[in-house]
Amino acid sequence: MANVRIPALRGRLRVRALARGRPLLAVVLVAALDGVVATVRPPLLLTGVLDEIGHVLSTAVLLLAGRRTLGDRMGVATGTALVATVLIDVDHVPRELFGNPFLTKGTPRPYPHSVATVVLLAALALSVRRERTRRIVMSCAAGVGFHLVRDVGTAPVALAWPFWWGGLRVPHALYLLVLLAAGLLCTVGGGGVRPGGTVEPRPDGTG
Repeated sequence: MANVRIPALRGRLRVRALARGRPLLAVVLVAALDGVVATVRPPLLLTGVLDEIGHVLSTAVLLLAGRRTLGDRMGVATGTALVATVLIDVDHVPRELFGNPFLTKGTPRPYPHSVATVVLLAALALSVRRERTRRIVMSCAAGVGFHLVRDVGTAPVALAWPFWWGGLRVPHALYLLVLLAAGLLCTVGGGGVRPGGTVEPRPDGTG
């Protein structure tokens, strides 16, 4: 009987090991996509699509790192956060499609691309009594926040709007290092985090 269980256990551990490697693969894909955009400079529409893929991958890695650290205390629904990290770019539409800069006069990015949006969403979430609604709004705050992490590494962002309208940008390499650190946090160690946020036991039986 033991001869049957031990190979099965080893098989499960190998599957988990492969799953833990996915965040690092996502980091590599983000770096590759950004390299293609910087080198080839594709048309605006394709650049936008590649950037949104980068946002989804980047946010997913940061979310996994947060879950790995905080578990259920993070209180963020992954799907909602990933949707929010893409939808925030809707504020580009007035200028890019209709030439109307009313959301970005005096700033390098639209006004909602700021810490103020994250703070407002987080405050709204804390003021809501219904647990499900609170989780949704907090997930949107996380998605927008992680979106800004990537944006500040790709182009200037008025993070402190409306108190300061100037753009802040960090080296793209620094952004990738942060993402790499998050990916390593997801993969190092025997335990992991299930999609629901609970911590998986390590192979030695500890939590």
